Amino acid sequence: MAENVKGDRFMYKSVALKILKRVRSNFEQTHTYRQVEANRFRHLSLEFYCEKQKELEHLGFSYLADFEDELLKKQSPDPRTFIRVMTSGDGLVNAGIYQIRPNIIWRILMYFFGVRHTRIVEFQSELENGCQIVTSNIQENFMMPTSPMLCRSFMPASTPIEALFNSHKNNLEEARQKTGMQPLANRTLKDILEFENRQIKIQKEYLKSIGWVTKEYLPKQGANQKNAQAIYDEIQKILKEEENEL
Repeated sequence: MAENVKGDRFMYKSVALKILKRVRSNFEQTHTYRQVEANRFRHLSLEFYCEKQKELEHLGFSYLADFEDELLKKQSPDPRTFIRVMTSGDGLVNAGIYQIRPNIIWRILMYFFGVRHTRIVEFQSELENGCQIVTSNIQENFMMPTSPMLCRSFMPASTPIEALFNSHKNNLEEARQKTGMQPLANRTLKDILEFENRQIKIQKEYLKSIGWVTKEYLPKQGANQKNAQAIYDEIQKILKEEENEL
């Protein structure tokens, strides 16, 4: 019995270390971006990108660039994606179009854990106080715990682009009235990439303050309640040990 307990502890600690490493690698390292050619991504639905671009252009958005996150590309799994960035006429809303399509093994695992929707459209805005408003049709269980400075709203995958955009504008107006802060314009690709890095910094500071993961997040990633509690406990022990070493 003692050997089983020891073996379980080793397994939970091993999983905890992997989770901590994966989460931290996304937020503690500098993200760099590079422009890409869409035709290099034949494994993605380029028709989806073009269709959503046309819909956004109809709503007054302009195309800026296609780019990939070089840090995420080095992660496991590599999402094998690029983001098509567009901006509204006044620059107060930017839009990202992307499809997540890792290799077949990871796609099977995603399907097993209930991730069915991997074609994403997301709207983002920023207020003077640094608060960011994000409206997306991504599945919520994709997401890490979110900082209060990131006001995220999730809508069904089937939501039409115009409805998603209108919801974002309503969310932005509500945040503006609540805070008394005005939205900032991000008109260029440089502006938007700097916006993305500010978002990563906001998340990093928040995740660090809560111990990087929560007990509620782990079951969303496939752990049962018992394992989730054990893994969470191991993560907190690891963080405490690191703190004591400082």
